[in-house]
Amino acid sequence: MRTQLLRIIERLSDGVIDASNIDIADIRSVTQILFQVLGDKRALLVFDNVDQYVDLETLELVKDLDILIAEAQSQNHNSFLLFTCRPDVRVDESRCFTMSLEGLAENEVQELVSAQGIHNSNRLATELHEITEGHPLWVNLILMQARRTREGLQREIEAVRSGGSTLPNTTRRIWDALNPEQRNILRTMAEMRRPETQSNLAGFLPGINFNRVNRALKALRAYHLVEHRFETGGEPLLDLHPIIREYIRTNYPKKDRARYVGAILEFLDSQILRFKDILPQSPTYEVMDHWIRKAELHITFERYEEATATIAEVGPSLTSRGYSEALVNISIRLLDQINWAEACSSFKDFDSVFQSALVAMIQFGHERVLEYLMQFEEAIPGKSAQFILLCDLRCYADWYVGNFPSAIEWGEKGAKLKRESAVDTQFSTQHNLALARRDAGLPEEALQSFLGDETLESVLAVSGLEDKGASFFGNIGRCLYFQKRYREALTCYVESARLLESESEPSRQLNRGYIRFWFGELLEVKGELELAALMYRAATDMWKKSSPPRQEDANARLRKLIKTEQSLDKYLEKPEWEIQSAYVTYLSQY
Repeated sequence: MRTQLLRIIERLSDGVIDASNIDIADIRSVTQILFQVLGDKRALLVFDNVDQYVDLETLELVKDLDILIAEAQSQNHNSFLLFTCRPDVRVDESRCFTMSLEGLAENEVQELVSAQGIHNSNRLATELHEITEGHPLWVNLILMQARRTREGLQREIEAVRSGGSTLPNTTRRIWDALNPEQRNILRTMAEMRRPETQSNLAGFLPGINFNRVNRALKALRAYHLVEHRFETGGEPLLDLHPIIREYIRTNYPKKDRARYVGAILEFLDSQILRFKDILPQSPTYEVMDHWIRKAELHITFERYEEATATIAEVGPSLTSRGYSEALVNISIRLLDQINWAEACSSFKDFDSVFQSALVAMIQFGHERVLEYLMQFEEAIPGKSAQFILLCDLRCYADWYVGNFPSAIEWGEKGAKLKRESAVDTQFSTQHNLALARRDAGLPEEALQSFLGDETLESVLAVSGLEDKGASFFGNIGRCLYFQKRYREALTCYVESARLLESESEPSRQLNRGYIRFWFGELLEVKGELELAALMYRAATDMWKKSSPPRQEDANARLRKLIKTEQSLDKYLEKPEWEIQSAYVTYLSQY
């Protein structure tokens, strides 16, 4: 859901809003920015097959979908959101309308039959409606098959009755009547998890030229076996009806399906080779999707180590572009099928994939975080370097939800093992342990961890440490702030802010909001209310397109200041460019 919403936001904003700047860990941020972008546009947004967001016992909407619909009901907008799912659902009907889709009525089937110019259409239509219960796909399949035979609809109805009145039996008869090229196309499409363009589909079918593919597809569309989806400004997409895809997959063993998958993988590899050089440069989701699809096919056909390597390659780019939910989804598919002991001991890239996926899941508040951490703990061999990774992830998970004592316990356990074993590993609990200590009211201990090999004097001198990055100075400044060493904290904040203005790291917009908010807190404590108001307003502007809930927090702090000093209400009215200019001027004075 988040991935689709981010893609819609980027598209509707013409790329002005970058997904990497949005606080994707908070679904409220994503949904509120969606409605900002929609504004007064008249848009139709269709979300197909949202079954996974329905509680099958209560029939209520859950997780991200519940929040999206609540936001759609509370916001003023001119758009229409359409959701499809199999279960009936219960929703607040103040601005929602639910409709159950039944089969075609008998008179509607009669209209379809009559349109074919069939003799005795009313009688045959009644029989057709009876055996199909009005199932639209089934009705159309029988009618299309009837057009191909001399005996017509009567013969098809008799064949359905004699073979058992089921949709799969009808599908099998149609399948048997297809030529080899038509079957090859359908079998190839059955292995694809999403719609594809006709030109790409031709690339999956070596040995068949484009014209022959076109003729075969024309016939398959006429039989209603292939769905044709049009996209504005792009090539139409082709897809299979889910029932047809399921029929093909269940009637052929994986071993027989593998050769079709091989052709798709060859095509994906050619696309990956084409885009590999731009992967570190924050490419579009469509480019990264080649890696995701490759990993999906590897997982389906139990090639787990290759899938792990593919996920490891694209993972950093997905995260930097703000699409870490896509990383989580493909990683969960992998984690749910692998042999954990084998993966932990022999998959070269497993640790990095597991770490990246778990960090994102922790940020999303995913309900399966603890389950995966326990499986990892059971699979790793004793107190190895991987145990330090486990301690670090446990520390981060507890810190993120505010369980600081447990976070410190796990962090110290990992730090002790690394110190006493002198193991050569990149894994360390130092950073997350420092975060936990800082927010648990132990800024002195946290400060030493954040400093690392540097002295506080060298950090405050700033010169020569620019390569440390904005977070290095920000975290040290935050510890100093909690120690009430405001002058030193301000020095660190300023350097962090300067670096953030030039950095192009993920979540830069979110972090720029944080440093402005921290400035506001510090300056308010010092009694410099004019500057504090400027900073809170600057944070408000920065979070407007990245985290609306945090924007509300900053705006609340500004309004609280205004109650103390009425003249500060000017900061509610000043244009954004003027606020930003004043902020840059403030930084230049240091």
